[in-house]
Amino acid sequence: MGNRRFGAGYVLLAATVLAVGMFTAGISRASEPSAGELFREIEGRYDRVSTLSYKVKRIVASKTSSTEEQWSFRYRSPDLLRIDYTVPHDRVIVVNNEALWEYVPRAKKAAKTVFAAMPRGKKEKTIAQVMAHVTVDGLRIGNYAEMEKKAVKVKTVSSSGISAYQVEGVDPRYVITIDREKKVLLRSEIYDKKGALVLRTEASRFVEAGPGFWMPREIKATYATATGFVQSTVLLSDQRADGPVEEKAFSFVVPQGVELINY
Repeated sequence: MGNRRFGAGYVLLAATVLAVGMFTAGISRASEPSAGELFREIEGRYDRVSTLSYKVKRIVASKTSSTEEQWSFRYRSPDLLRIDYTVPHDRVIVVNNEALWEYVPRAKKAAKTVFAAMPRGKKEKTIAQVMAHVTVDGLRIGNYAEMEKKAVKVKTVSSSGISAYQVEGVDPRYVITIDREKKVLLRSEIYDKKGALVLRTEASRFVEAGPGFWMPREIKATYATATGFVQSTVLLSDQRADGPVEEKAFSFVVPQGVELINY
């Protein structure tokens, strides 16, 4: 769930996509920024970094089961990505100027999707589909251009003692809470058209990954499924913004004995 964008828009990090629509500026107090200004300020941080890396441990628990996933994320501006998935099994995803690579060691198979002559929209959709499984709900706002359209209120609130802006939207309803000082997403609540909760996230334990670039160490999420609510806890570590990430990390050579599938 959730979708995210880096550089040319390849990472659409909040895979729960929310249709929401036109900001009514007159409802917000004149001393406060508009919903669009807040959303662009928060998301713009990711467009401005030259590199970004972090590790993720995600535990998902329902009434009947519990699963754990782990992966590392590396990005280099404008459009180089690498995901090294380690739990429950190894998987490598590499995006560079030439292609999107997917490699599963235990299957001894690698897939290559060549970008040459591929329309931009199809290219972004292809990458988004692959990246959806490693999207972290509550790390970024998501499809904020659509969310801006139906924002109806911006107000100042205190969230766990933190001075924050709260943006409310309608049809369907959403509530987004943003730290005024750190410019990060603190909390989000998304509802369906019937008023039922679809997703709630809460981020905490923030660390400065780079000068002025803050990221949470923990995000708790609750989201609805066909069989009831599921609880997710994400632990982030080794967050670094504008740190060293070598370009060779985004190259991929098919190991000997591995079957190559071309798309």
